[in-house]
Amino acid sequence: MSHDRIKNFPNCVPLLSFSNAILIPESSEQVTLEGLHSFSVVGEVIKNGGYVGVVQSLQCLEDTDFFTTGTLAHLTLADMTKTSITFNLKGLTRFDIQEFIKTPHNFYAAQVCYGRYPNDALVKKMDRESLLHTFQKLLSYLECSDFDVELFREHSNERLLKELIKMCPLGHIAKQHILETSALEQQSDLLRQYMEETMMGPLVAFTRH
Repeated sequence: MSHDRIKNFPNCVPLLSFSNAILIPESSEQVTLEGLHSFSVVGEVIKNGGYVGVVQSLQCLEDTDFFTTGTLAHLTLADMTKTSITFNLKGLTRFDIQEFIKTPHNFYAAQVCYGRYPNDALVKKMDRESLLHTFQKLLSYLECSDFDVELFREHSNERLLKELIKMCPLGHIAKQHILETSALEQQSDLLRQYMEETMMGPLVAFTRH
């Protein structure tokens, strides 16, 4: 990632948190939220130039119940009613949270640093066929073999990784490990490893103790 691009990213961003979900850089996600609180958060994001930090929530923490690595995203509105708001998130780069900030509108923002992820803007490669092959085996193991894997063939690498993470039975710790892994190739390798461990079932759980 070029130094000039980093300079254009905000050092302080409002935070959107999601349970058991991550956003991969260069992937997109459409989100619908309800309630006045959501309007306040999205309004603050728009005032911030559309930049928002997407983090995974972790219920066992008592104060700021978020992981401290997330993804900077750009938000664009898609639809709005009196009770809900729909928007698109485009992942840009990962960040590390340096300090949480409680805002007057009762949501969190954070001071962030992008320096640990200089490769997020580089061309990313991964072994798509191996990843899809393992996913197909996992579907068979889960007795969901009627799902058509060919639907993923035209996806970009980032979208493919995002969709597989959503569909695989992974916990929030595993998803966070994938997010924080250095590059797309290593992220896909780790996802494949988790899928293989799922198919090993109790044997893997036993050997890890």
